[in-house]
Amino acid sequence: MRVEVDNAEVGDIKELVRLESKYIPCPWSEKQLLSALKDERYSLFVVRIDGKAVSYGGVSIALDEAEICNVVTDEGFRGRGFAESVIDRITDECAKKGAKKIFLEVAENNSPAKNLYLKKGFEKISERKNYYRLGLSAEIMEKKL
Repeated sequence: MRVEVDNAEVGDIKELVRLESKYIPCPWSEKQLLSALKDERYSLFVVRIDGKAVSYGGVSIALDEAEICNVVTDEGFRGRGFAESVIDRITDECAKKGAKKIFLEVAENNSPAKNLYLKKGFEKISERKNYYRLGLSAEIMEKKL
């Protein structure tokens, strides 16, 4: 089994669309993901096992602030540190491009993700009530670099 963490490429798009559609309430489309790959403000990172994308995350960087768009790991591959590797790559990219702060939002009931973000130095700074469908709120988190 060969595991690699790398920049996402056009060849990963179908798998990223599958991950988005399966796990994200408002998933990015193939067109949006392709556009992000071509846009220097975005960086997308992927974990591949034997060439297949099993986890990925994206970040948008503008001036000295960054926002993590999505971090997704396929259910059968969770708990192996893949999302943590993606967060580490995102953090390194943000620092390299001069970001001073990274923001993200996470569903209030997504304890595994919240615990990972806390472990990686993010702090809850705000909440968006009823942000997601069915009245689910989002927690806004920030990490200072």
